[in-house]
Amino acid sequence: MAVRVLLDANFLMLPAQFRVDIFAELEGLVEGPHELVTSKGVLSELTRIAMGGKEDAGAAKVALKMVDGRSVKIDESTEQVDSWLLREGGKEGAIVCTNDAALIKKLRRNKVKVVRLLGKSHLGFAD
Repeated sequence: MAVRVLLDANFLMLPAQFRVDIFAELEGLVEGPHELVTSKGVLSELTRIAMGGKEDAGAAKVALKMVDGRSVKIDESTEQVDSWLLREGGKEGAIVCTNDAALIKKLRRNKVKVVRLLGKSHLGFAD
């Protein structure tokens, strides 16, 4: 059975922000078969950011193109993204990919494996 690797919006923006190839790095971190998954809620969040005039708009546009160009499964959930990540991350074997410090604390309290950006240069599991 494939491990579900759940991708948060801020994680998907890392390639444009820090020049980190999240897909190649995840291949090296996650052992065995896995599937990359994000939600409609994450895509909505990225779309909102991309439409704004803020500095993250470009990174959000890149993230949307990457999701579209990769084999990332889209969960139909439109629930609040953090709630979705906490619920789905709590399922056996799931891994959540996020850089949101408050969310990471909640996930780690619930014994969920978390991948995050380390040293602004590479991915690793959060302590």
